[in-house]
Amino acid sequence: MLKGNKLFRKILLGILFLVFFLWLAFKGFDGKKFIEIFQKVEWAPIFFSSFLVMLAHFLRSLRWKFLLRKSNKNISKFEVFSALIVGYFVNSFIPRMGEFARAFFLKKVSGTSSVASLSSIVIDRILDLLALLILFFVILILHYSKLSMIIPSPIFSFGLLIGITSLLLGLTYYIYRDPARISKFANKLGRKFFPKRELTLAETSKNFIEGLTGLFDRSLLMPIFSLTILIWFVYLLSVWILFYSFPFSKISSMGFTEAFFLMFMLSIGVMIPSPAGTGSIHYFVSFALTNIFLANPNESLVFATIVHGVGFVPVVFLGIFFCFWGLFLKSEVKFEDKDI
Repeated sequence: MLKGNKLFRKILLGILFLVFFLWLAFKGFDGKKFIEIFQKVEWAPIFFSSFLVMLAHFLRSLRWKFLLRKSNKNISKFEVFSALIVGYFVNSFIPRMGEFARAFFLKKVSGTSSVASLSSIVIDRILDLLALLILFFVILILHYSKLSMIIPSPIFSFGLLIGITSLLLGLTYYIYRDPARISKFANKLGRKFFPKRELTLAETSKNFIEGLTGLFDRSLLMPIFSLTILIWFVYLLSVWILFYSFPFSKISSMGFTEAFFLMFMLSIGVMIPSPAGTGSIHYFVSFALTNIFLANPNESLVFATIVHGVGFVPVVFLGIFFCFWGLFLKSEVKFEDKDI
């Protein structure tokens, strides 16, 4: 019952965020002009942008595969990619539940420990925080005055993000350096409070620690950080290429620095627990275009809607396919594994 209540609260909170930010974004909405602008956009850059987003997701799944190497060396690229997309698919409807869905789906299709998967997802999120820090730093240098229009205290926010990221990195590094002590402590707690599940808890702590170690494995540092840079560069390209879908607008004259800023706004929108970033992405991207880059408000809203759609639509279709494959066809279909 408690779990059901927690799930209900997550869904309700997500809906509240969605409604609130959609109201902010579409306040003063002109439906006729929105449709007119939408009919004038070029579709080729939109399809290419969507392809780039999926490519970035695939690269992200390759990075996750590296992080999981100690837990399961034989996992396939297809399995990690399908689990990643299923996680995003679930997040599109129930915010913050996708991480659990991703771990349990991967266990279903590959036998990888769900605990190890969850702890590796923690590392995946820390890498995202590091990338966000770099984005934030560049934006502070290039667009400080513009950023202060959206974030009241950008320096304080940047310092807070550094503190949170440093704390998480320090904690995971401590666990990596002394896994025996952590396991011993967890086993001691298990014997004291859950004596009947001592062996299960010992295995759980072992799997959890294994999932955290990928980031600090020296042999994996280069591929992991190279993939991280490539992932965010592809995301940047996916935003930049969309400018070409608005040849009739001021938006088409924007370049990489504007795309960089909008990608940062997009990241803020995704961080808010609204289903698939719906509403929050619309608001932050359209606000930046209208108030910072002085684009037409209706065009800005159409652009923000397209930015949201190029990531959301393919995730929904692929998510449905992978869910069906994982739940009903996995035992009948075999995919060739090629280790990275």
